[in-house]
Amino acid sequence: MDGLKSIKNVVFDITGMSLSNEVRFWHSNEFARNGNTVLIFVVRGKGELDNSVESVILEKGDLFVLPAGLEAGLKPLSSEPLSMYCIAFSYAKALRHNNGWSIEKYTLPVQGIIRVGNTSVIYHQIDKLYRTWGDYSLTETSKIQICFMEVWEAIMSGMLEKNYKEGFRHVIKGIIDHIEEHYTETFQAEELVQFAGMSTAAFYQQFKHYTSFTPLQYVTQKRMEHAKRLLVSTEMKITEVAKTVGYQDEYYFSRKFKQVVGVSPSSYMQSLRRRITVLTPAFVGDLMALGVSWDMLSPSMANKHQKHGLLQTRESELDLHRLRIHTPDLIIGSDEALKLYPYLAEIAPTRLISYKSGSWREHLYQLAEIIGIGEVAKSWLRFYDQRVENARKLIASHIGNETVLAVRVNTGGFRVFGEKRRKLGDVLYRDLQLNVPDSVRDFTFRDMDSLHEVNDFDADHILLFTDQEVRANWEEWSSTLKGNVHLIQTYPWLNYSAMVHERLLTKAVSLFAG
Repeated sequence: MDGLKSIKNVVFDITGMSLSNEVRFWHSNEFARNGNTVLIFVVRGKGELDNSVESVILEKGDLFVLPAGLEAGLKPLSSEPLSMYCIAFSYAKALRHNNGWSIEKYTLPVQGIIRVGNTSVIYHQIDKLYRTWGDYSLTETSKIQICFMEVWEAIMSGMLEKNYKEGFRHVIKGIIDHIEEHYTETFQAEELVQFAGMSTAAFYQQFKHYTSFTPLQYVTQKRMEHAKRLLVSTEMKITEVAKTVGYQDEYYFSRKFKQVVGVSPSSYMQSLRRRITVLTPAFVGDLMALGVSWDMLSPSMANKHQKHGLLQTRESELDLHRLRIHTPDLIIGSDEALKLYPYLAEIAPTRLISYKSGSWREHLYQLAEIIGIGEVAKSWLRFYDQRVENARKLIASHIGNETVLAVRVNTGGFRVFGEKRRKLGDVLYRDLQLNVPDSVRDFTFRDMDSLHEVNDFDADHILLFTDQEVRANWEEWSSTLKGNVHLIQTYPWLNYSAMVHERLLTKAVSLFAG
């Protein structure tokens, strides 16, 4: 790659090295003199570096190369202590000729800010160099020279790996965008491979790495999602649906539909073309994951609040008169409405299941059984678990063992979600197996008066859930909290349903591996 020139035959002379903890202000003049170059590696915290060329924000894992002759100042930007390694050095290239050796000027292949994917490797190499530098019993500089070369090789390798992965990601995203627009058309795998500019093996490997499906499986999934919507929401015949989504043969479409979805198109259509009243908000997300159209979910409450397509209501607000007017074919809710069952059963067949004692997976299957499509739930969960496994690997490759904490902003305080809390905990800590701070393993949730208390959990990543109305405080929160803070709208993410869990997978991948 053009920007990554070889550092072969480069000789380094390290003139100073330090590990600074709790930096309040740092200036290059205090550390490097006589025209030395400075390499900075941020171990912890966040800071702003200003020089005569640029002003940049440096965070944990960032490197910065300050060229010789430039002065710079660095100040912390958050309450978290700023810690960093600094290395002052000079360098030249040694070339061998017939008559001996010559020293030539050399320009480092990188300057300014550097972001790489292998920060843990670089930290290990720099720490090794620091310990070697501090061993004053050494009478030779060869070990220091070797250690510093290893640091640069790790940096160059990390840059190459990052660019390589980003290149693959960009190509695969282009392929996915193309499929999203043309999935009803005939696809040839060879055309996609050619478009990607990779070998067939590399293309299939990378496509599955980012989507959890082969290209053909991905196309089929898109077609079946479209077919499910058409079967439920329109009066189209199965033959028309098949041709609309890209299948000229109705019988082949029906076999493929049953293979992917779990039931035949006719069974699916008959089961889901019913008006269903849902008493429990979370069940709306489960039914929509199964394919029930929003238009077929009749309102059941005196006040209907819709946020991101999910009802935020309580059974206590039930308006039986309004419910009779809508004449549903089926009423579904939790056992919290058990006292109302005689009245509900007079209006339409009513099925109540336990909400608190069952997981969202159990809710999904029980609801599917109620409407006669239990196999659809099994198929949905099978593909969900396939996506989970892929997302888990993707995220782990980016953040490793870094810890993740979920916090909700409440009126007048903050709620920390523990590992035992099934909302978020199921997907974050059990499905994706993200690393949880040790101090939140033993509780479901804990309320805090201030964000400073949240810092005591010492999390690397904080998912901060908040409503739109209070987002004006974002700058204050981001400067107060330690670690990487990700601001997320509260709804629908705290709804305990299959649809929200599926969306959370996508959200987690975009936050941690995007």
